[in-house]
Amino acid sequence: HEAGPELLLAQRVLLMNPLTTPPDAVMEAAIDWMVLLRSGRVTEAERRRFERWCDSDARHAQAWQRLEDKLAQPVQAIARLDNDLPGGKARIRNMLVRPTRRSALGAAALLATGSGGLTLAVDRYAPVTHLMADLRTRTAERRTFSLPDNSRLDLNARSAADLAFGVDVRRVELLTGEAVVQAAEGAAGSRLPLCLSTRHAAAYTRGQVYAQVQDGYTRLFALQAPMRVVTAAGEVRFLDALQGAELDAQGVRPAAPVVATEADWLRGYLTAAPLSLGDVIAALQRYTPRVMQVSADAARLAVQASLPLDDVDRSLRALEDVLPIRIRQWGGWWTRIDVR
Repeated sequence: HEAGPELLLAQRVLLMNPLTTPPDAVMEAAIDWMVLLRSGRVTEAERRRFERWCDSDARHAQAWQRLEDKLAQPVQAIARLDNDLPGGKARIRNMLVRPTRRSALGAAALLATGSGGLTLAVDRYAPVTHLMADLRTRTAERRTFSLPDNSRLDLNARSAADLAFGVDVRRVELLTGEAVVQAAEGAAGSRLPLCLSTRHAAAYTRGQVYAQVQDGYTRLFALQAPMRVVTAAGEVRFLDALQGAELDAQGVRPAAPVVATEADWLRGYLTAAPLSLGDVIAALQRYTPRVMQVSADAARLAVQASLPLDDVDRSLRALEDVLPIRIRQWGGWWTRIDVR
């Protein structure tokens, strides 16, 4: 059962984390089966019962497949921990030897509260809070997805989205990160505008939309055509092409007019024209598993630059060359940025 404890840890850190949506009854049953089958104590009769459970309902088989598919990334990340965090993999194994459902929950809860920083280490490779999202990207990964109606979705690194497409719905829900959605022309169901939603609002468009979801707010920009925005409170706003808005729990604020560099991450660059150093570091953080900390004084510095996202070290050196900052690194896992 070499991979069992790592798989179980990733499963529990995700599914029992209080920040995630509780699983439904079918998914909960699938979790129970996964814990049992990886426990090292499963009997032949229990294996047959599991097979009958999978065969008895298509939803059971789908839930099981979803678990296995969605857990592949963090398992690979945990497998790499010994290279960057010596002994980490062994510690996971020691905590979850012959796990039960109860002990798995306890171990995951312990890790989620910061035990040894293992959960943080795993999350830096593959974000665990949205692992069950329909579409997602890892650290330093950008992806383009073709949607069921042939619309296109681009996700920046460490982003996640859920889909809802049917006769009466064309919706992409951005859960975290950044996205650009291009509505398909002449698609099935295209009598409906494409909806790009977040926790704060829903934007309806027949063109191209940029969205960014942060912890406390959403930024939306109409990149190509006018769009209608409906807030979570039911307020309706209309935005012309190249207009944007910022939304949070308090309402809607106009955003600065969109510029051509707003979604330069599609080309692999961050264009600061200008941005604060704090915002620049936050954008680069999506492209490295290390933790980057910037002091309050340094975070306020203004930056005007075009930086390669796929070479964070090169970007940091460029910033240090032109700004009055000092960058210190410890062990490849922590970077501290302060004023000189």
